[in-house]
Amino acid sequence: MEKTVFIIRGLPGSGKSDLAWMLWKTMGATICSADYYFYDGDEYDFDATRLGDAHAKCKEDFMHAINNGEEVIVVDNANTQYKEFEWYDLNAVHHGYLIRHIIVENRHGGVSPHDVPYSTIQKMRNRFEVIL
Repeated sequence: MEKTVFIIRGLPGSGKSDLAWMLWKTMGATICSADYYFYDGDEYDFDATRLGDAHAKCKEDFMHAINNGEEVIVVDNANTQYKEFEWYDLNAVHHGYLIRHIIVENRHGGVSPHDVPYSTIQKMRNRFEVIL
């Protein structure tokens, strides 16, 4: 398989992380996610004031995976707008990776495991960009 980066996109509760873990199990993918920054053991403790640091850490993990020559890398963030995943696209292409974007829809009625408020999900839905 050609070296590939999967950019997973979707609203909270859509199943992005479930898909990322399936790619890890079946393809040995390296997963990069801003959510990891908010875990302390098994406890998830989101703090909006640390969101910038979380995304910086995700980018650091991504570059580490690229520099290690990982075959399959998954970016597991909401990625609602192009500006949120453009950096990953540019770096993946620069390092010779094929890019696949996957939009995960929430047709199954999934609920955010991180208790993201409905009003926040609505704002994210309203700004979600589909690039054709």
